Amino acid sequence: MLKVLNFNVHLKELFFLITVLFAADQILAQDQPILGKFLITKVGSDVYLNWTINAGSICSGIEIERSTDSIAFENIGNIAGTCGSISEAVTYNFTDKSPITNKKNYYRLIFGGTQISKVISIEFIDVEKLGYQIRPHPLLDNSVIYFENNKKNGASN
Repeated sequence: MLKVLNFNVHLKELFFLITVLFAADQILAQDQPILGKFLITKVGSDVYLNWTINAGSICSGIEIERSTDSIAFENIGNIAGTCGSISEAVTYNFTDKSPITNKKNYYRLIFGGTQISKVISIEFIDVEKLGYQIRPHPLLDNSVIYFENNKKNGASN
């Protein structure tokens, strides 16, 4: 889904914002050398998680956690045993069969009970009941209507 942000920023503020964003990414990379990629995708009524543990990193088990507020997480899965490899990157998959509908789902991984991954999220919108979903509801200045397009018909603006 394409999101558009409209804002006015002075050049100095833009430079500061870019500096902070890149600095945050660099700190994350230094703090979490075990995790390569971490992706989530909505597939039907499930959320599919895919991540890679970098070569040279080993942990003892992986816990998968979910939250709807990015603060209070609950365990939704576990991969027991040794994870990762000294010689090559290792990819793992997990399917959340019961994501929380019509809310943003936040996910994180815990490696060996010691390292916690960055938090990533996906909004899981279910249009099955009514065939559509209006967000936000009640309608404010702007809203978005979500609906299934099984016939893949083109949209016009």
